[in-house]
Amino acid sequence: MNHQRWFAEDLRQRAASAIRDRRDTLAADLDVLVAAALPEPPAGDLRARLVTRVLELLAVAIADGGVVETPRLLEVAAFEETGARLPDLFAAVRLAERATLQELSSDGQVGAPTEHWPAVTELVRKASFDLLAAVCTRRAMDASRGVIDPITTLTSRAVFDMAVAKELQRTIRYRHPLALILFDVDNLAAINDRHGYGVGDLVLERLGVFMRQFFRQPDWVGRYGGDSMAVLLPETTSRDAQTLAEGARRAVEERLVFPDKQERPVGVTVSAAVVAVTLRGRSGEGREAIDTVRVMTEAEAGVKRAHARGGNTIERIEVARESLSVGEAAAYLRCSAGTIRKLIATGTLPALDASGHTRLDRGALEAYGRRHPRPARKAAR
Repeated sequence: MNHQRWFAEDLRQRAASAIRDRRDTLAADLDVLVAAALPEPPAGDLRARLVTRVLELLAVAIADGGVVETPRLLEVAAFEETGARLPDLFAAVRLAERATLQELSSDGQVGAPTEHWPAVTELVRKASFDLLAAVCTRRAMDASRGVIDPITTLTSRAVFDMAVAKELQRTIRYRHPLALILFDVDNLAAINDRHGYGVGDLVLERLGVFMRQFFRQPDWVGRYGGDSMAVLLPETTSRDAQTLAEGARRAVEERLVFPDKQERPVGVTVSAAVVAVTLRGRSGEGREAIDTVRVMTEAEAGVKRAHARGGNTIERIEVARESLSVGEAAAYLRCSAGTIRKLIATGTLPALDASGHTRLDRGALEAYGRRHPRPARKAAR
């Protein structure tokens, strides 16, 4: 290492140490500055956490020569833990720069009386800019992750769930056909075991590219989680969705083959469930309780059945009739919710249960009510 490089690194460490040695004094000064400069400053505890974190990361940025190009960028996420708003955070960084320069100016080793002061001033100012850039970079990365899945480059699960909910509302209101296909890679864990760690991610990456190219532009193609990808097909009948699913399944089996590091072929197949939402009867007749939970739970159950049949196959499901909650079913049969739960537990009434949401099929409930009519309640005297 040459002398000039050594001098620069030594100066960074000295400046960072000076900040850490004066942490309490700097924190007190910065707290006052933030409280006075911001139109609506954070409350006491929140302001204290923000001030402490800004000074810690400013020292890190000086010592490391930046935070954008280093793993220290991840530490910027801790800003979110303070609960501070972005404008407050930016203001705190710039005020920290001013307070730090003022405090370090009297330091005997790196302060204004020394020949190092111009370089130290530049280090502190660069560190504050680096810190602000890191915050912006982190925010951009988080925003991208929120919309796009990083492995498959498909729509993220959160966005896909919103699309399903929106299209279901449209389907129920206008009574247009809607279909969903849930694909799940067959034996992905075994592929990783056979071909080496990381091949599974490569399979998902290539499958994501294939899915995006295979389906139509108006279709929603998203990463559902784990080994699964889902496709939402507005204005698509059950028969057309089945045809698309079968075409995709066959194309994956035939085309998605690539060599691993030992030049062994990696073959991929998928199992799938096609869920068609069909609303019968006149518009507005009764209440159609078909929601995202029900549709996705039916799809997950269908994929499990496809795997149980040996994989590389497709299950077809129709979600057509209205479902009721336990409370609604109890009111319909004029009994208690506890009675409904007992009927579900004994298998007398079929129910769909996912994430704590239990739904009963209206058709099955009506059939049970016809077999077990309950006497009308007597009017109160």
